[in-house]
Amino acid sequence: NTMYTLVAAITGGVDWTEAVTSLDSISTIYRGLWAFYIIFVVIGVLNVLTGIMVVRACELSGLDRDLVVQTEMKSNENFLVEMTKIFDEADADGNGKVSWHELKAYLENPHVQAYLCTKQLNAFDARQFFDMLNEDGSYELDLEAFIVGCQRLKGEARSVDLLAVLKQCRENRRELKRVIRKLDDALPSEVCSPTTQTSNPNKSKFRQSR
Repeated sequence: NTMYTLVAAITGGVDWTEAVTSLDSISTIYRGLWAFYIIFVVIGVLNVLTGIMVVRACELSGLDRDLVVQTEMKSNENFLVEMTKIFDEADADGNGKVSWHELKAYLENPHVQAYLCTKQLNAFDARQFFDMLNEDGSYELDLEAFIVGCQRLKGEARSVDLLAVLKQCRENRRELKRVIRKLDDALPSEVCSPTTQTSNPNKSKFRQSR
């Protein structure tokens, strides 16, 4: 009963001021010891246990973050290995570069297209796929260009890609406006805003017939 009362007093099962009344009949010293017990356990022990649990939770959160980072890094490494294997398979002549004809012949295999789809790479249009990978406009792709292009094409369009396209469109529009202004300044005023009106050829013919 004594241990049960001690536990109930610190866990809210019983009011500790009510539990101490039975000790008053013995001695007032027990009242002081009881108050010290409540203060020591509630303020000291429970706060220490709470702090330990919070620290442990923070450590677990840090471990989860490290685990996510390690998982992402491992996924990127596996992607690089798989794309290197695909590049080697597409490189039919083994010269370390993949031409448009080699990639086209390689992508004609439906199993290859299905495998690339599992890697979030849409390669059903071989010409478009090659053009998107070939940023420098050359006729062949090396391993670095192939892997970097596949990494950029992987998955759905991201916000950074959409913002880059929007920025490029705005720059093109500003450049087009500058070109139009230069053309307006270069053209003769007679062409830009003619002051004479040409006569209607049908009307002239009508006058001649009269």
